[in-house]
Amino acid sequence: ETCNDAGTASTFNSTEGVLYAEIAAISNSTSTAVFSINDGTSSNTLYLGFPTSSNVIQAQLVVGGAAQTNMNHNVSDRTSFNKVAVLYQNNNHKMFINGVEVETDTSGSVPSANTFDRVNFDLGQGSFDFYGKCKDIRVYNEALTDAQLITLTTL
Repeated sequence: ETCNDAGTASTFNSTEGVLYAEIAAISNSTSTAVFSINDGTSSNTLYLGFPTSSNVIQAQLVVGGAAQTNMNHNVSDRTSFNKVAVLYQNNNHKMFINGVEVETDTSGSVPSANTFDRVNFDLGQGSFDFYGKCKDIRVYNEALTDAQLITLTTL
């Protein structure tokens, strides 16, 4: 697979930003498949993908090994492409799917500056590999507005 203009580790902002993807599961199986921005571990990671529940998209931010937010949203068919954006900012975590804000969490911290330094098609430490379809993946190094997130995720 190809990744163009990915930047460097200094591109990532660990204290605020958006993880975006247009993704679909290969099947509606009950195996976990995620990708993440992280520090090479699952202790500091923002992951997005498919949990063991059927037709669910999940995002979770983990800081120092403790979950800060855990957002799960039912979709009609996770094998169809969905545009998903997850905003992370101190005490401001949101998930938008297909142009709609579907989850909000107004408590929870973020990693300290310069923690995130990579994108992995797994949880961050090599497990729960992302087996799915991905048309687009982006990491924004600043929090986007709700209007921008709606536009970004609208089908």
